[in-house]
Amino acid sequence: KGETMLVTFLERCDRSPDRMAIEELRAGGAVADVAMTWAQWRNASRSFAASLVVDGVRPGDAVAVLAGNRLIWPVADIGILMAGAVSVGVYPTSAPVQLRELLLDCAAVAIVVDTVEQLHKVLAVAPDLTRLRRIICADVVDSHSQYESWVSYLATGAAELARSATIANDVR
Repeated sequence: KGETMLVTFLERCDRSPDRMAIEELRAGGAVADVAMTWAQWRNASRSFAASLVVDGVRPGDAVAVLAGNRLIWPVADIGILMAGAVSVGVYPTSAPVQLRELLLDCAAVAIVVDTVEQLHKVLAVAPDLTRLRRIICADVVDSHSQYESWVSYLATGAAELARSATIANDVR
């Protein structure tokens, strides 16, 4: 058919917006049970995509995701595609030297991490990453000059989607 993963995802969101799509379960090691419907997943991913666009991420730019099996991973992954960027997955077990080489090789302009531990790995190699402009971390509450909180980043994107028809048209 020539459909992309993103087209298939959006069609599913339209077909069953109120059905549960993904879960993060305490039984699987999560801090708490969390679930998202297809509509919630689409909206969170669109907010992330809008923040990326506002942040200067352009089609074809690499955005990395360094996270375990958490909701942040699929939300970020779809959001990266919605922004027209290239999603680069990083193994959570990667050592800082491996992380540095991978991020240099793909020329990542942004990275999403899930934990403070992963944030510290990125901060340790960030001085060597000349293209890296943004670090977003799920497990921090406050933004800092070296990184942005996931919640703040999504809120920025949601506000831009509501405010700007141009941004809303730039993300799928």
